[in-house]
Amino acid sequence: MPLIHELYHSDFHTKLFTAHQLFHDSGVALCAIPHIHQGLITLERQATTLQEQMLSLNVGHLCSSCALKAGGGCCSLYMADENDAVLLLINLLTGHLVSVQKDDDYECYLLGPKGCILRFKPIFCLNYNCQAIKVHTNAAILASYLAASAQLLQQQWLVEQLILTYLMQTQKKLY
Repeated sequence: MPLIHELYHSDFHTKLFTAHQLFHDSGVALCAIPHIHQGLITLERQATTLQEQMLSLNVGHLCSSCALKAGGGCCSLYMADENDAVLLLINLLTGHLVSVQKDDDYECYLLGPKGCILRFKPIFCLNYNCQAIKVHTNAAILASYLAASAQLLQQQWLVEQLILTYLMQTQKKLY
């Protein structure tokens, strides 16, 4: 099976296995590439900025309390498949452990006791703002949060493209 399928079109467990395998096989080489290394540093900085925004909005608490209710809020099992193996790999490359937290056929596999364990999340998880967030947030602060989220997502995409370029050059069965 081509690696591109395992990266993007397989089930969550295959994507997670693929991310760990790529980290094991290519993690050091990927981090040694200056553009990727710098991209990961930028991602960490932007994630910290976004985290500060989320704290000021109390988004983490709002999302976690909703996610931990029966039904999981937005953090349903369906959301685990929004992840791709490259995004999971980016989390690993930046030193963030990625492992199944739940396996209850109901909630997202990555939903830990304090909410999502991912430092870098899929686009839906960062772009969706439910009514609870909108109601509890000042419009200017929400706009600032959305701008920080957009910057992080753009950087995630750029780093993902750099990683894919490396994989195309080194993997025989990418496509």
